[in-house]
Amino acid sequence: MPIRLTVFFVVVCVLLAQGYFLPAKGPVSYPLYGLQTLLTTVYKVSINPQLITASCYLLSFEKYTQIFGFLFLFRYIRLLISIFGYWIYKPIPIPSNPTLTSNDTTVIVPTVDPFNLDFAECIFSIAATKPASIIIVTAGGYQNFKQASTYSNLLPQSNILVLSSPIVSKRRQISLGLSHTVTAITILCDDHVFWPSTFMPHLLAPFHNRTIGAVCTNKCVRRTSQAGTLTWASYWNLIGVLYLERCSFDTCATNTVDGGVFVLSGRTVGYRTTILQDPACIASFLGEYVGMGRLKVGPLNVDDDNFYTRWIISHGWKIQVQAPAGGEAKVETTLGEWPKYLRQCLRWSRTTWRSNPKALFIDRTVIGTYPWSTYAIYIAHLFNFALFYDLALLCTLHLSLSSSGHSKAWLCALSLWILASKLVKVAPYFAAHPKDLMLLPGYILFGWFHSLIKLYALFSLWDISWAGRQGLGDGDDIGAGNGPCLVGKETSGKVTRVGDSPSDKNQNNDETSGDWANFNSHGNQGLN
Repeated sequence: MPIRLTVFFVVVCVLLAQGYFLPAKGPVSYPLYGLQTLLTTVYKVSINPQLITASCYLLSFEKYTQIFGFLFLFRYIRLLISIFGYWIYKPIPIPSNPTLTSNDTTVIVPTVDPFNLDFAECIFSIAATKPASIIIVTAGGYQNFKQASTYSNLLPQSNILVLSSPIVSKRRQISLGLSHTVTAITILCDDHVFWPSTFMPHLLAPFHNRTIGAVCTNKCVRRTSQAGTLTWASYWNLIGVLYLERCSFDTCATNTVDGGVFVLSGRTVGYRTTILQDPACIASFLGEYVGMGRLKVGPLNVDDDNFYTRWIISHGWKIQVQAPAGGEAKVETTLGEWPKYLRQCLRWSRTTWRSNPKALFIDRTVIGTYPWSTYAIYIAHLFNFALFYDLALLCTLHLSLSSSGHSKAWLCALSLWILASKLVKVAPYFAAHPKDLMLLPGYILFGWFHSLIKLYALFSLWDISWAGRQGLGDGDDIGAGNGPCLVGKETSGKVTRVGDSPSDKNQNNDETSGDWANFNSHGNQGLN
């Protein structure tokens, strides 16, 4: 029995090497793009005599062997092709005579905590890339607006516009910023992300192809503890580091294979402004719900980046990942703080349960446009319960070999294979930071524990609160439901008054660099 399983797996690997599951050719930017059509691929595979023989070989096994074979191939064909896609990935080079420069970009930074030191570093790193405008959109009250407004004085050479939403909602904050954007490219950036000074030309390079509507870059987490430190804080920080390492691996791999991505991460992503300013896009963005009938909840504040990803795909735009090997476009962020990280994992898992079925069964564009990503991301992520999947592999192999007397040896081999496969996507990190290998067992254990988080998320996906955003729920009102919105405008390094609300005209005159402005005339454009 073990020999027959090995033969079947070898046959499938040979077919992979021969290209039976991959396209013959594609555009230069996507070396494996397309698969031509899903039907062509299915036909090509179905008439192959080697695969027919191997399939019959598998179907002749007992039921536990068939189940094991399916589970094994479903997971590890994806891994093998992802390794190949990541290995041959190439970013778009910067053109010799670029038509787009940093002067064609506006950076929108929504924030609810401008007092955080990470926010200060974020704004300074963005300003160093010299965009045409930086729009900071605060929420949470006047003090947040006042604090954000100080950056116009700290960075007098940067064109900084400070706005404030009366509702704590990232979607409304983004939309408010978009209503003041006039450049060709809009970059959305979280308030705890740090850019390298070489970032902008690499992000803009793909936009010279007019079919590309969105560009994302690879990301890494700042290691806040010394490598190899055996502390609780160091452990959780490492878990955050490895999370983004895996995400960057998957994003580069799938984008190489067929041009798809799981999500255009809101940590930093560039869009063509016309896409985001489309009235239909804004209306859908601000009016997205999940469920139907009595189970319908919303409008959503969370899942904003997943919404934009689906919108880009469903409207025929292509996506490019820019991840130069030298790290010229790699952005850095902070992640992995206990217990906040667990709440973030729960929110991300709920997003998967809400967004993937919507992409597969409602939008459906991804199925025909990105067939490989449909399998490798949208479907696979729904079944990616490492704890239960690993146990299922071991149990079905044991049951299929229980009568052969060789089950222990093969179970040991499979266990080693499973553990080794978990290191593939994070191997580059551990190669660069070998001292962190001390925490490797904890990383594997967390992968299994995450299955329980994901299971809980499935049964609580109707919870649309922003878990991980300290003290804030989904669309929390800050007490200004019909009140004013703060709007500051940078002129020669100072924030000037755009307009005054009568009730606040005489308030805070001695301590403000910007004043209350009428929300209906300045802050609510396009948000109703």
